[in-house]
Amino acid sequence: MTVESRERSSTGNDASQAPRSTKVHYWVLGALFGGSLLMGVVSYGLFVESETSLQQEFADMAESGKELSVEGCVDEVLTWRGQCSAMATLCDRSIGRMMEICMNAADRTSYCAGIAATETVRTTFGFEECKARGEHETRRRKKVCGTIYRAAAAHCDGQTVEQPAVEP
Repeated sequence: MTVESRERSSTGNDASQAPRSTKVHYWVLGALFGGSLLMGVVSYGLFVESETSLQQEFADMAESGKELSVEGCVDEVLTWRGQCSAMATLCDRSIGRMMEICMNAADRTSYCAGIAATETVRTTFGFEECKARGEHETRRRKKVCGTIYRAAAAHCDGQTVEQPAVEP
């Protein structure tokens, strides 16, 4: 062994080491890319399936909302949220829309006339109703029920409902 080759092997700069190290990097990068691609494809498939399911459930709510009172709509949306088969985030983001669809399915003039305009602007609108239903026990349930009543208030105010984030 020459002095030069001994120096290279002691410092780890041997020419045969470099390609192997580079190959490992490519394998790691390839595995990361492949895993990311697989997760993206699976997530997209779940999203499409969830969106299709939600569209059908929106149509079903529009039909059943024709026969329901406002309180019936609240019950129906609460039940729907508990059984929603779509991605959790999409279900949470669709709560207000589902209530809005139910409210739009029938004439709610008498309900809206019975609510003072000053009541609907308060952040506590619907809290007592949610409490009576037992939907105040956890923060998540309180937010779901609150979103439903905000949608009802928005319907009466002639606005579209803003969707707050619902934490798991």
